Amino acid sequence: MLTNVAIVVRAVAGQLGSALTPESHQSPVAMEVQFGVRVDDKALVSVGMTPGDAQFLVTLKYDA
Repeated sequence: MLTNVAIVVRAVAGQLGSALTPESHQSPVAMEVQFGVRVDDKALVSVGMTPGDAQFLVTLKYDA
């Protein structure tokens, strides 16, 4: 289960990193994104609709 949580976190971080590439308009100097990861009764791992409905709270920080 924790491996699947790590896969979801890595995917979200990768999408965030792609959005901050030099091709984007202008990268922010500093940025913080917080999201929740939830695991249902069948061990399906997904990003929560809100941080409050998740078992894991993840904070990604970007500093230029």
